[in-house]
Amino acid sequence: MYSIKNDAAKNRLYVTIGVLKTRDSCNLVNAMLKRASKMRRGFTLLLDLSTFKPTSELATQHICTGIDYLQKQGLGYIAKVSCPMEAMADIDVFCIPYGMECQTAATAAEADKILDWWAAAQEAKGAMIEKGAAPAFQEYNPPDCVFLSPQD
Repeated sequence: MYSIKNDAAKNRLYVTIGVLKTRDSCNLVNAMLKRASKMRRGFTLLLDLSTFKPTSELATQHICTGIDYLQKQGLGYIAKVSCPMEAMADIDVFCIPYGMECQTAATAAEADKILDWWAAAQEAKGAMIEKGAAPAFQEYNPPDCVFLSPQD
């Protein structure tokens, strides 16, 4: 069981997943990709896993593959609603692509607010860049390790 909705005004995809069989997981991924193809680059995803119960490991892998493809289609940010503990590890570890930002919320309303905040922040960054101004602060992600070479 799953449902997918999209909000063109918010540029947001809403996916709710309940009990999921392997066959349904394939249909889910295809439907997610079809809906995402109509979204603008930088769209957000509200992934509601509060009733998620996979019936197989393959079903979870299909969701992970789908999220990976969504990132390639321009997914900007994910907010997910907490899922049952038995499904949590697989979703947290395998389903969020490397470098993709994701935040966990207790409810769908809270996740929606997180995504509204993220979208507003991205819009503000874009407006500042268009005006030629530098953002008030810039995120700095230091490398994991730094290699120094001796001076000659």
